[in-house]
Amino acid sequence: MVVKPQNLLVIMSDEHNPKITGYAGHPIVGTPALDALAARGTRFTAAYTPSPICVPARASLATGLPVHRHHAWDNAIAYDRNIEGWAHALRKRGHHVAAIGKLHYRGHPDEDYGFTESLLAMHITAGVGDVTHLVRADDIRDAEVRPDPRPRNSRRSHVAPQCARPPRSASRREARGSCRPVLP
Repeated sequence: MVVKPQNLLVIMSDEHNPKITGYAGHPIVGTPALDALAARGTRFTAAYTPSPICVPARASLATGLPVHRHHAWDNAIAYDRNIEGWAHALRKRGHHVAAIGKLHYRGHPDEDYGFTESLLAMHITAGVGDVTHLVRADDIRDAEVRPDPRPRNSRRSHVAPQCARPPRSASRREARGSCRPVLP
């Protein structure tokens, strides 16, 4: 059996309230392009972010790791490709992986982020992000990493969403609860 190639589109926006879209039922806001994508694809309505700020959240999306594992702690320390992510894995398997727009990675020209091509890429300026709002005495990158004091079996190091696509006949309310994080 030959598997038909499929496209995967990931849209990540900063500070975007998903309720302010047409497909979510907003009575005034019109989002016809997003509505068309939502009608043909899978929406994650119970998703969460590993960080409330842009750069660490994007590093977590790239690597699949929580912030304390990839060490892009804030908007000053960006993803630097030292941990390979999903783009690397897809490209190694022969997929064309394109990034368009804001990535907010470190952005050094010699760094390989796993993309076959990158169009209109926006990275943090000169490899160093916003340092004006940092309040800390020492540089976190030079800090000693202390072991987790909790017993190993009580740690929750990864939360993986397990989603089932709702049947087309499902109501919007039924579909809303179809993707929930599951702890290992």
